[in-house]
Amino acid sequence: MFVPILLACVVAVFGKPHHHNAISHGHYHHQQFHNHQPTTKTDTAIAPLIVGGSTADPKDWPWQAALSMNGFLFCGGSLIGPNEIGDYYVLTAAHCVYGDTAGSFNVDLGRHKVNNDPNVQSRSVERIAVHEDYNRRTLENDIALLKLGTQPNISQANVGPVNLPEVADEQPPAGANLWVTGFGTTSSGGTSPEFLQAVEKPYVLDSVCARNSVYGNDYYPDTMLCAGSTGLDACQGDSGGPLVLLKSDGSYTQYGVVSWGIGCGSPGYPGVYAEVSHYLDWIKKNMY
Repeated sequence: MFVPILLACVVAVFGKPHHHNAISHGHYHHQQFHNHQPTTKTDTAIAPLIVGGSTADPKDWPWQAALSMNGFLFCGGSLIGPNEIGDYYVLTAAHCVYGDTAGSFNVDLGRHKVNNDPNVQSRSVERIAVHEDYNRRTLENDIALLKLGTQPNISQANVGPVNLPEVADEQPPAGANLWVTGFGTTSSGGTSPEFLQAVEKPYVLDSVCARNSVYGNDYYPDTMLCAGSTGLDACQGDSGGPLVLLKSDGSYTQYGVVSWGIGCGSPGYPGVYAEVSHYLDWIKKNMY
């Protein structure tokens, strides 16, 4: 059984859930503000949080975004762009913002500390684009785009965009290690960290995640990808955050958006991500 990666992990600090257990590593919105209970393959809490990671240097992950509501962080995201007119957007998971209105939450950029971080650029959201084929039950097409009300100041070393794949449906190289970052819990149902966390984890082939002993028919290889191993994973509150690959030239490319999984770093169950390269046309179309 699993629940969408809505980082359930931090119901009190972050927001909705993710499929791990199948928990949405993403985002159980704090009950005080939201009642988004994702209808997922099985209504079991999914919690995405960084498990097995370490405190991150914000200058290493300048694209990291945090979705916040009344001071509570409920999901992650990534700064991408610019588009043809120079505007930047934030990529996140559909389950994080489904049913929300643009003025109901903010996007924090440059955040390193959960509380009292003087370097945060907090931006309102002007428009939310949730993928038109997003399925709340299966978490297919779990991707969304946020247009910011005010453009970020990217002259700061801790704020800047991440690259996207250049080719549609491009996969990470077999055997690659990828990085995931976020403010989610550090164990399933555990506590939230004080600082941004990062963890390196192995890419897992579609053929493995589609096995009946893993996710079986709940895994859609055309639109999802897997990464992680025992003790290394995203968790509750990490939903919507970026899964990136360090390239040989020192740049990073985002291949995944934290979506769901069973547990957090549970043996035999890698984390599941929306496959960014499958949505390149959709992203470009909605960056207006």
